[in-house]
Amino acid sequence: MNPLLFPVLRLSLGAIAAGVLFAVLLRLRTDSDTHRRDWIRLGVLIGNGLLVVIAGSVGPWGLLPVLLFVACTGWVELVRCVEKKHGAVATPALLPILGALSLLGGLRGTVSLSVLGVLAAAWGMIALPMVITRRPPPMHGLLTAGFGALFISAPLCLLLMLVQFSYGAFAFLIFVVTVNDGFAAGFGRLMGRTQVCPQISPGKTLEGSLGNLGVCAISGYLIRYLVPAWPVWQVILVAAGISVLSLIGDLIASSLKREAGIKDFGNLLPVVGGVLDRFDSLLFATPVFYVFVWGMGG
Repeated sequence: MNPLLFPVLRLSLGAIAAGVLFAVLLRLRTDSDTHRRDWIRLGVLIGNGLLVVIAGSVGPWGLLPVLLFVACTGWVELVRCVEKKHGAVATPALLPILGALSLLGGLRGTVSLSVLGVLAAAWGMIALPMVITRRPPPMHGLLTAGFGALFISAPLCLLLMLVQFSYGAFAFLIFVVTVNDGFAAGFGRLMGRTQVCPQISPGKTLEGSLGNLGVCAISGYLIRYLVPAWPVWQVILVAAGISVLSLIGDLIASSLKREAGIKDFGNLLPVVGGVLDRFDSLLFATPVFYVFVWGMGG
């Protein structure tokens, strides 16, 4: 188990205390039902974040079962979302299986094997439906395979590599994304006035996003010891960048749901929705963060 785990858990207790205080403050601006949902959402976000951090402390084999579950469930949710709008996808069970198996290339911790694993899985998702059914596969199924490989499989594979490359950077990313997601809705209700993208997600506001960015920057500063080689200004800038990337990832997910006419990708997690509803921010932020960490050498 990584020795950095216990300092991360102590910081998590502080973050939980801040989240609880924030939820109490929100009670002044919300009704009892919304407040109850805030508490449930906070519990789900903290629980998921701690699960990923603890699993990663064991190493790639400890993290692998969690990521395989996220990949398989995320692919199922994506396929259902596409089918809701465009109709059935050929051999829909094949995509979650190959999408999850593509993560195995990341166990060796090399970029080449990881890229080959994701590309091979995407190739199989595109070619095998035609071979199995001996019919032209629907175009939206082929496009789903390509998009899912980029949005789900590749980021999760990079997470598997990141935990081997630098557990400190891995924990830093998970912590900041969890803080961002935990405070997102609250800042919007407390300060929100100017909508960012009303046609995509009416609840996202400029004021709320700036509040989130500030909290993430402060959180990054507080956990800077996880990445001791980074200058302080760089830590703060990266944490703020993670907040921006998380917002974009959430807007992309909201665009898919609005196009399909659904509220959530699934109902696996109380209040939060599906796996993609919970991990959309992390999935979009991971590739950019990994490239930065790789460039910094850890």
